[in-house]
Amino acid sequence: MSNRDIGSWNSLISSLAQNSEGAIALVLFREMQVEGVKGIFLLYLVSVLSVCTDLAVLINGKQFHGMVIKHGFGMYRPIGNATLNMYAKCGCMDEASLCFGNIVSKNVISWTSLIIDFCKNGLGDEALKAFGQMEMEGVVPNKITFLGVLYACSHARLVQEGLKHFTIMINSYCFTTMIEHYTFMVDLLARFGYLEQALEFIEEKMPVKPDTKLHITLLSSCYFHKNVELAKSVGKRLLELEPREAGAYMLLSNFYGRDLEGVVQVRRLMMDRGIRKEKACTWIEINRRVHAFESGDRSHPLHRYIHNYLDVLIKKMKANDYMPNTSLVVQNVDE
Repeated sequence: MSNRDIGSWNSLISSLAQNSEGAIALVLFREMQVEGVKGIFLLYLVSVLSVCTDLAVLINGKQFHGMVIKHGFGMYRPIGNATLNMYAKCGCMDEASLCFGNIVSKNVISWTSLIIDFCKNGLGDEALKAFGQMEMEGVVPNKITFLGVLYACSHARLVQEGLKHFTIMINSYCFTTMIEHYTFMVDLLARFGYLEQALEFIEEKMPVKPDTKLHITLLSSCYFHKNVELAKSVGKRLLELEPREAGAYMLLSNFYGRDLEGVVQVRRLMMDRGIRKEKACTWIEINRRVHAFESGDRSHPLHRYIHNYLDVLIKKMKANDYMPNTSLVVQNVDE
């Protein structure tokens, strides 16, 4: 295309962002700047901020936020919401809260984003405070807002508060519940040891059939609280519902512990069905470079230095008589 204007650039960058090609989208955005393309920055800033959110690249996100401030777009809801989510994804909730405060006309999406972002960063109490402030300002919550509220109650260990908000959502706001609401309620109850109540909640209060994620939530809590009998029952249901869910096999295998016959049975079933657990992956940004790591990964160029440093840390922990609790460590069933 010989004559590329702001519209064609925005279409390309937005399409790449929506199809999980964020890194390429950022490269093209830089190329657009080099070409000196003129136009309304508002059109593409939401897209590039969303890319920074998906990739959790704080340096780039700050640069684009600087452009937002420079052109006076921080007060606009779409830009404000995108900037809020970018900082929250990078773990910077102070900056995220400032961006939220700069939005002139906050709507339910703005408030819901703030509440859920607080939850994702482990700040359940702050999320509930934000929900209270939202109600005081007369903003009517929606079903997604209540997902954040229930999530917050779980992080803040407020079981009764969660039950109250669930009832308010149904009776006061007359919202049609989603399967995710029930999953959060089961997580809230089971996480803090109310396993029987969680099971009762599933069997008696759910108008829809429980899905895979809900069963995994309950199974994980059974594992944490070492309720073997309930775990076997839930695990059996889960494998009937979703026989290719690798996480269920891992949890069940670890449940059997010293029962080698049970462990072998689960692993054989997993092998016969061709199930393999995908390796966990984590990443961190250092000096504008994103470093990704998988379980057991030795492909990083500094892996020897990293492992040596880990050995030093382990020796220091032992010297300080630190004894890790390995009773809840999940073993790799492929080993």
